Amino acid sequence: MEGIWNDKKLLMKWAAMILVPLAIWMLPTGEMFTPEIRLFFVITVFGIMTFVLAPFDPAVGSLLMMSFYILSGLSDMATVFSPFTQNVPWMVFGCLLLMNIIQNHTKLIDRIACGCMIATGGTYNGIIYGLIILGIIINIVVPGVFTCMAVWALAYGICQALDLGKSRASSGIMLAAVVGFVEAWDFIYCPPDFGVMIGIVSSVTPMTMDYFTYFKDCLAFIPFPFIMSFVITKLCKPEKPINGKEYFVKRREELGKLTKEEKRIILVLAVFVIYLFTYKWHQMDMMWGFLFAPLAMYFPGINVGTKEDLKKVDFPVVMFVVGCMSIGGAAAAVGVPKMISDAAMPLLMGRSNTFFVLFTYFFVVVFNFVMTPMALMTSFSAPLTQIALDMGMSPLPMLFAFSRGCYNVLLPYEAVIITVAFAYGNIRSDSFFKVFGAKILLTAVWLLVVMCPYWKFLGFMG
Repeated sequence: MEGIWNDKKLLMKWAAMILVPLAIWMLPTGEMFTPEIRLFFVITVFGIMTFVLAPFDPAVGSLLMMSFYILSGLSDMATVFSPFTQNVPWMVFGCLLLMNIIQNHTKLIDRIACGCMIATGGTYNGIIYGLIILGIIINIVVPGVFTCMAVWALAYGICQALDLGKSRASSGIMLAAVVGFVEAWDFIYCPPDFGVMIGIVSSVTPMTMDYFTYFKDCLAFIPFPFIMSFVITKLCKPEKPINGKEYFVKRREELGKLTKEEKRIILVLAVFVIYLFTYKWHQMDMMWGFLFAPLAMYFPGINVGTKEDLKKVDFPVVMFVVGCMSIGGAAAAVGVPKMISDAAMPLLMGRSNTFFVLFTYFFVVVFNFVMTPMALMTSFSAPLTQIALDMGMSPLPMLFAFSRGCYNVLLPYEAVIITVAFAYGNIRSDSFFKVFGAKILLTAVWLLVVMCPYWKFLGFMG
């Protein structure tokens, strides 16, 4: 307790986490804003503020929030903890375990990176395009948010090896690693990101997603990461010519031939990727792929996974995901999505579906300044889904735009994984602002000119 009073920053966080929910509690209730809905917002805002301000691990905030839902009588334990019986948390768990095994026992990510860089020529522009391709390949082979840490480290290693320091060139390389990895989610399904949002909005309307369907629905996004790589080469021109092909060739030689462990892992990953993209035919839940791929690493004949890999799984991340998903169930129980939809519909009356999609995108981009992507998803994805349904359109285009807005930031602190890349110290602030500022505007144009017509063609929008 003494530590709190000595730490002014922590004290301010706790003051905010108490005073803001208290202010909500003081609001008068009525026909739409019922006492139950007010109590829901008090508990939820407290929980989300623990995510944003991070006075402790987000998993602790999740458990507190879920406990308050039950103790307050807003919902019962079966409803609040029901996300544990859904597939998303276990897909996240599978991603984490799979990432541990691959990173602890192989150099596959390094091998893929060297192959991409050599194939694209090893020049500065080649490195930029190579990192974009690497981001896409890594998201296919090792799905999940947290693999990005390996990609950031690789990009940093390239900057160090080429002695670029903190320059336009190093900024371009690090930003290409970020953009390539994050923009791959435009058309490659990411369970710990879009999958979590699908789990949240399922409290409003039954919704499922698989790799093949997601790829089909977002196919027109494929050129966008490469457009961004071109933008990076123009906005982050190197101060002097760069040719790193010799470095990548030497690095690949140092890695040596594929080990027996790596060959066995590649076999498992190949089967895993085929399973994910053939859902349309086998109709088995994707969750089994995410569970059995890492578990297969322990089977006789493969025998790559260890007890230590399992122990190192960051289970609090799974707990955090469950907490985020529980918000949707509690909100639906007290009628929050319908209340917000009823309040917003007069403002959207007569507006087109395209307007709503772009409104959602810019709404998320603006709120990025004060909320993390996961906090945005837990707070707004379910109400906006209800609005889409009331407008008579499929929620999917809105959710796709929502997801794109979450990682279109002007400042690196707005998304944790981007903050980590910035923390390496190789990205100049002016380069970050230029590249991500361009990305925000170009994404909006791409949504308007390419994606909305494409989704109309698929029948999602009127």
